[in-house]
Amino acid sequence: MRRLLWIMLLVVILVGGQVLAAGDVLRMYTALDTNEAKIYIEAFEKDTGIKVEWVRMSAGEVLTRLRAEAKNPQVSLWFGGPSQEFIAAKELGLLIPYESPVGKPFLKGNLKDPDHIWTGFYFGAIGFASNTEFFDKRNLPYPTSWQDLLRPELRKNISLAYPYTSGTSYTVLAT
Repeated sequence: MRRLLWIMLLVVILVGGQVLAAGDVLRMYTALDTNEAKIYIEAFEKDTGIKVEWVRMSAGEVLTRLRAEAKNPQVSLWFGGPSQEFIAAKELGLLIPYESPVGKPFLKGNLKDPDHIWTGFYFGAIGFASNTEFFDKRNLPYPTSWQDLLRPELRKNISLAYPYTSGTSYTVLAT
């Protein structure tokens, strides 16, 4: 599985007709959690000899940065994030197509872009966590659904990352 993951990353680095080789540097933005990104990056570097210079930020921030750098791109790869941001980047003309031979056989339908702009590689479950002390002190029942979060007694006691910069927060609000 680990080998498949770095291969998927490798195939997307074919940018502008150039293939990177051992000793080269790949510059990328990632919207993955830092610890998760390190797993992929370290495996890729070890198996290819290609050094990765990367910046971690939320998907919305990646999209904003790509827009700002559109006339002078600073990276060759955007790795990870919700499909909504990749769709927006496509609509803005910020990404170039690449058809991955790795993803082609097993990714169907909405798991990849029909024009080969992005390819999905993970599913993320979205949920919420509750501070049990908060509920216990107030003798409130724990929320068990998204609808429960709308209860009046929870007003001003729910936090969420800013949806303009966090792809996950945007997804929570949009779905």
